[in-house]
Amino acid sequence: LPEADRMIAACREASTTLTIHFHNRWDPLMVRTRNLISDGAIGSLISASGTMGPELVHEGGHLFDLLRFMVGDEVAWVFGQLEVSRPPHLDPGGSGYLQFRNGVHAFVNAVSQPVSFEFDFIGTKGRIRVGYATDELWTVEEGMLEGRALVGRKIPQNIEARSGTVKAIEELVACIEEGKESSCTGEDGRAALELALAFHHSHQSGGTKVTLPLLDSTTAVSNPKYQVK
Repeated sequence: LPEADRMIAACREASTTLTIHFHNRWDPLMVRTRNLISDGAIGSLISASGTMGPELVHEGGHLFDLLRFMVGDEVAWVFGQLEVSRPPHLDPGGSGYLQFRNGVHAFVNAVSQPVSFEFDFIGTKGRIRVGYATDELWTVEEGMLEGRALVGRKIPQNIEARSGTVKAIEELVACIEEGKESSCTGEDGRAALELALAFHHSHQSGGTKVTLPLLDSTTAVSNPKYQVK
């Protein structure tokens, strides 16, 4: 976390735009999903779950950021457990629970098994399943018995030809030329990192609840695949 703080401060002092490439924030399907949730298409959001793998910091950062993006709030506390297939300092996977300040709770499963990047959002009037291999909107229709039955369909959207990465680059250019703020700032990147490290703290303390912000910022995780040699 101190390294992240220094990056953010250095860019701010140099008036340099810092964008974190959590590309799902620009992905048309994910943006459409966020708009559906915020517009009340599935009622009030109650819970969410996210699955991907296998590294809690490097790949899991995308998962944590997208949960924050969809829920629209910060996490109050977490508890989690790391996989034992890799030492903690070499970025293992892990599973656990997040409690957001607004009451929404989420389950995270970043594991080494072959899984797809996928989310399940459940509200008072419906459900959205979205990911790299699925896009489903389930809603209560008029006259149905207290939400016991849902009607499913594809998420309504106009698919854009540009990927989230291309749109992120286009926005970065606009940030530089027009002074716009990035859709995914250094603070957003730091928040995702903090959540991953909170899982480490919870694991080290026997799976206990860890309240955010983290008071101990000394934990460091490295990924051997991305070391500069």
